Amino acid sequence: MHESCEARCAQQDGGPGRSETIAPDQQDRKKVRAKMPHCGQKAIFIASRTLVNQVSNRFEESENPTPVASKRTPWNKGKLTGAKPPLRPKHVWSIRTKLQMADRKRDLALFNLAIDSKLRGCDVISLKVEDIAPNGYAIERATIRQKKTGRSVRFEVTEQTRQAVDDYLRAANRKRGDFLFAAQRQADRGLSTRQYARLVADWIHGIGLDPCLFGTHSLRRTKATMIYRRTGNLRLSSCSLAIPRSRARFAILVSRLMTLWR
Repeated sequence: MHESCEARCAQQDGGPGRSETIAPDQQDRKKVRAKMPHCGQKAIFIASRTLVNQVSNRFEESENPTPVASKRTPWNKGKLTGAKPPLRPKHVWSIRTKLQMADRKRDLALFNLAIDSKLRGCDVISLKVEDIAPNGYAIERATIRQKKTGRSVRFEVTEQTRQAVDDYLRAANRKRGDFLFAAQRQADRGLSTRQYARLVADWIHGIGLDPCLFGTHSLRRTKATMIYRRTGNLRLSSCSLAIPRSRARFAILVSRLMTLWR
């Protein structure tokens, strides 16, 4: 059997008497091939190819794992999304009375200023002390540049709000350059939008309303809706919100429909 294999290898290599120069690695391969049975070479070749395929498949699976279905719950599951209605005057007075009785000076100043300024939540929490009280006490009119639109908006600060802001500044010892409404644990940082939303939900829940029906935008729409109901002047309402008249008309319409739905 070994002789026949050697003869076949000799014939394939050009015969035993061939006198060509052969590289050392080729000589090693020929020696190994000559010592193995022909059927054994086939078996080793097939086994090596199978092993290489298995290793490559495992490598591909490790690089591109099979996607697993996510078990995360959607953030809006069971929640009401869309436009939030404004607060009614009785709701505003109920929240103010409750905050005054609880002696929550910061929350009272934040709530009153959010109603008067008609600013978005991101603008309310970004207010600095010098924006509202540049001389140590609250001023009657303030001008703020909005983050979303880049436009400046001027609003009136009522006497009740000025009194609440002054009381809060004296109690919190806030100075120029500081955020007007600081975070509870980090005094050098302002409130986050999520913290502000939780405070609004707490105020709404405190007067017996469903927090899912209202949001931070409800405070922004409250005074504009009151102005429109009293005067019927859409332009005045749009100027107070610092938005185009067409958007103001839509916002007022949504507010009225949501109020009727409630």
